[in-house]
Amino acid sequence: MARLIAAALITLLFLAGCAESTTPPTFKQALPTATQQPVSFNEDVRPIVEAKCLACHSCFDAPCQLKMEYSDGLIRGAHKDPVYDGARFQTQETTRLGIDAQTEQQWREMGFYSVLARGDQTRSLFENMIRLGKQYEFAPNSKLPEDIELGLSRADQCVSNEDFSDYASDHPYEGMPLAMTGLTDNEYATLTGWLNQAAPSAIGYSGQ
Repeated sequence: MARLIAAALITLLFLAGCAESTTPPTFKQALPTATQQPVSFNEDVRPIVEAKCLACHSCFDAPCQLKMEYSDGLIRGAHKDPVYDGARFQTQETTRLGIDAQTEQQWREMGFYSVLARGDQTRSLFENMIRLGKQYEFAPNSKLPEDIELGLSRADQCVSNEDFSDYASDHPYEGMPLAMTGLTDNEYATLTGWLNQAAPSAIGYSGQ
């Protein structure tokens, strides 16, 4: 009987711990400084992307059609329309990498927008997203707030850089990478350094 009571108490304590509300991360003002060293996409950036981004951004129905396993996908950028729309009644234009368009301009004409270009903004969309994730950084393996929707039913938030400030205001805890261990300081410094160097190998330059 004593063992049963002890087991019941342990179970209750465990469930109580699981039921505790998550403490949102506090805003982090000071962020790692972008590296000033030359950054290679294949040697430095790709391993980070593979570890922190490809779980979502490599499949056929990648969120916002942003495929990140190759620089071609980063050049193409993102699109507000999903690849699969089971409710449509008309044919849909295909957007296959390496097939349906060959240049960045052709992708722009098909409705894709850049995640690397800054335009008239201070930072690119890529940098803004990882910056938001670093500013509100969850502790590893911590429970996410219940209002962060995950899973197949999650509606993609396909924002452009011009809309980013509204997104950050409405979804401060949904920077990138989402729902997994965040970027280390070194990873963040490497990615921002690469972006500051005009993301060399992802805009057509060779030898990077």
